[in-house]
Amino acid sequence: MLGVIVTSGLELTAGPISGQLRAAGVDRVVAVPDLAGLAGMASTAEEPLLICSDDLVAHTAVLRHLATNPAGSTVALVVEVAAGSRGERIREERGRLVPGEPNSAFGGALRVDPPDLPDLMAAARGGVGVGLDSLPAALRGVGVTVFSQRVRQLVAARARDGVARAAAQATIAEIHPDEVELRLAVRERDDLVATYLVSSWSPRLTGWAARAGIGPNTVTAASVALVAAAALLFWAAAGRRCCSVRCLSTSVSCSTGWTASWPGTRGGSARSAGGWTRWRTG
Repeated sequence: MLGVIVTSGLELTAGPISGQLRAAGVDRVVAVPDLAGLAGMASTAEEPLLICSDDLVAHTAVLRHLATNPAGSTVALVVEVAAGSRGERIREERGRLVPGEPNSAFGGALRVDPPDLPDLMAAARGGVGVGLDSLPAALRGVGVTVFSQRVRQLVAARARDGVARAAAQATIAEIHPDEVELRLAVRERDDLVATYLVSSWSPRLTGWAARAGIGPNTVTAASVALVAAAALLFWAAAGRRCCSVRCLSTSVSCSTGWTASWPGTRGGSARSAGGWTRWRTG
């Protein structure tokens, strides 16, 4: 993966963004002065591009989530609209950018995989002189489906000046990475039973599995085994024991996808059985 930093014209220093791109999984980082330079990179690249503006201040995990999001070939960072914030206003619905009344802002970063690089080149050439914020709309204009990656409980901001950059970096410094990653691995919107009977304690199981190096496929196998045990207990008409095992199976099943979302196992999230199931089910 190639990291591309596009200058914002605010004469801000790039800060730690170059190192953060590498920590997010980028092999090489280059800087371009404008969209014409980005179009040139897209015309020759044979690998995914992780593109960001040099005015972006974000937690490293934000960039890693963007780099590994399996939703589609083109994924844009989306942030909440705040008074005085930078970033083109966009509309996001059900994980995609769509036409309509804006409800979010472009976060100044996007990942484009090789199948969409020709369209990125065309969109960048059409937006020369406008800036990186023109890319989401330009990509949709040439027929690309742009998926969205929300910041959720992490921090990402477009710094207007050095004071804003320092304030955002101070907020980022207060975040405990492991604690936040564990919360992010758990589905935020779920049904009543999963939210209160499963999600209240199974994140501990998720964290333990990830730290122990247990991958999502192994957790999936354990869940299947527990389901089989529950079926046997149903067959034997052992009510209470069956309900207990079924609840445990549900918890382990939820932990499958959460383990796939944990940074230590993220590399297999889109390819593992558990990670794929987690993504397909929301």
